[in-house]
Amino acid sequence: MALIPKNYVPVGSTRIFGGNDLPELLLSQHRTRNGFYSQIEVIEGELLWQGFGDTDGKPGIEVHLRANDRAMTHPGKCYCVKLLTDDTRFRLNVFAHQSLQESNLDVSSTVGLFLEPLDTSLTPAAKQTEDTDCELQADR
Repeated sequence: MALIPKNYVPVGSTRIFGGNDLPELLLSQHRTRNGFYSQIEVIEGELLWQGFGDTDGKPGIEVHLRANDRAMTHPGKCYCVKLLTDDTRFRLNVFAHQSLQESNLDVSSTVGLFLEPLDTSLTPAAKQTEDTDCELQADR
């Protein structure tokens, strides 16, 4: 499992996602915002974590996760998930840079606090960064 720098602290977890209760953002290419690490934790079922290394739209790395598996996504890294079974359930555990800890972040309320889409049509108000390339990163 990836080591999180000491100046990042756990700020909470999302609600449990699965079935028809899954934000569209997670199914399309998106990135973890700067200042955050996100850890996907599979509770039940199986999913495919796909990391993207450039803008050609093809995953550069795929990690098959089963119940009790976890994968870490670093700040600025692009990825998406695909549910492989109907019973798949997972959550995202979120770590923020200590400078953001005082912001009273409630990561359980929306994934938009720590994730951003690459496709701005998913969330019209989403802030885009100038850098559209994403480096590969998947640590288990």
